[in-house]
Amino acid sequence: MKGSLRSVRETYAKALLPLYGESEAFSLFHWVAEEIMGLGRAALTARLDEPLAEEVSARFAAVLARLLRNEPVQYIFHKAYFGDLELYVDETVLIPRPETEELVRLAASQVALRGYPLRILDLCTGSGAIALALSKTFPEAEVYACDISEKALETARRNNALCGASVKFFLYDVLSGAPLPEACAPSGGFHLVISNPPYVRQSEKTQMRPNVLDYEPPSALFVPDTEPLVFYEAIASLAVRILAPDGLLVEEINEAFPLQNKRIMEEKGLQSIELHRDMQGKFRGISARKK
Repeated sequence: MKGSLRSVRETYAKALLPLYGESEAFSLFHWVAEEIMGLGRAALTARLDEPLAEEVSARFAAVLARLLRNEPVQYIFHKAYFGDLELYVDETVLIPRPETEELVRLAASQVALRGYPLRILDLCTGSGAIALALSKTFPEAEVYACDISEKALETARRNNALCGASVKFFLYDVLSGAPLPEACAPSGGFHLVISNPPYVRQSEKTQMRPNVLDYEPPSALFVPDTEPLVFYEAIASLAVRILAPDGLLVEEINEAFPLQNKRIMEEKGLQSIELHRDMQGKFRGISARKK
């Protein structure tokens, strides 16, 4: 891949267009160019016709080869953005999604008026994105986060250090029904329990792109078709035990099951249940309070 940035951009666009579409293909080129050359879009545009050094051209070619194998650019550069946070990601954790940023904003807006330091728990934390974003939003809060995967927790702890946060991460299986570890169960309960658990049915794989199916951890994505709400049953049962009075539960949900999720919360005795639409108008969030 020789020549100028302009020729590299044309090569990327032509090669990636069938996989990603025009807009995303150009976005990927700009992301790669910024990582390799350390230049923003304006600076790149000004230098489109400058010749590239051989080693720089070789790096562009190597990254393009990985993109053509459907490898997410976030895993190639071990970098993902979540709100104002820059996070380390690899194949041990999901790449944070914009819909989950909406979930954090929803939760933050509903607990922001409390007049005392918050106690927050993020279940199925993965990269730690939710917990870290809430920790940054509420610096005085006591924030805990758990996952069943020790490898995911290693990534989350790495992000904790990168973000200069003090989230307490711990190993825990949400489906076990077991009590939380004593050190991670503050007296008085939590004011906010939040989760983006696995919720994609196995039968929905046919609707998903290879960059997700081939690289992101399946255990963080999929549930059996026979038990699509297994995590929501477990989380609601746990929440009623560990939430403080008037404490808030917020979850990201599968758009196919909004009413079923609402019914679960009703059966567990939670109140003030609300369904929330995402930026595409789909029911992607649900919230409820403990009596």
